Amino acid sequence: MNTHIGTSLSRILGNATRAAAAVWSVLAPVLLILLFASSPVSAVTINPGDILVVDPNALGGNGGIFKIDPATGAQTIVSSGGFFQEPVGIVIEASGNIVVTDRTGFVIRVDPATGIQNVLSAGGYFADPFGLALEAGGNLLVVDAAYGGSGAVIRVNPTTGQQTLLTSGGFLDNPYGIAVEANGNIVVADNSTAVRPSPVRAASSVSIRCLEPRPRFL
Repeated sequence: MNTHIGTSLSRILGNATRAAAAVWSVLAPVLLILLFASSPVSAVTINPGDILVVDPNALGGNGGIFKIDPATGAQTIVSSGGFFQEPVGIVIEASGNIVVTDRTGFVIRVDPATGIQNVLSAGGYFADPFGLALEAGGNLLVVDAAYGGSGAVIRVNPTTGQQTLLTSGGFLDNPYGIAVEANGNIVVADNSTAVRPSPVRAASSVSIRCLEPRPRFL
């Protein structure tokens, strides 16, 4: 090969490599954002009677939300990826939005029509947010399996995401399930008991409801 041609080709290849590296340095952050963005599903409608399931291990291991048609059993992905790493608790707000707890320390709100996720609350008292329930006024109740070593019940403001610690320690032993009774009382299931904390102030007012370790879920 002619020496001049070879030198020119080397310069062109070198310039191309540097240009590619420059382009990558610009695109890489954008690609990372896209990789960690939620996976929206177009026009998912939640109908009365539909079943919503949150699976912590589905869709590549980071979990997702599915809608199940009770008549046919057909499954539709509502949201996946994004902030999900191990989603476990799920409720539907009066607005129709879905709220999910993720064990890595997040409460995440999902628009079911688009699958778009937004972090509602994170950090704070969360160590292992697990079960999730709605109070009549719209506040969210999160039962955390690990706060303080034995667990806690945390109220989350649905607008601001502000957390309020309702109760911790006491009878709680790594709680994972939570529900709100018609009169507003809170019932929590943990490794050995079901406990009813006072919904107003909690730690000094708890009573054992039943002894049913690890209830079986369908």
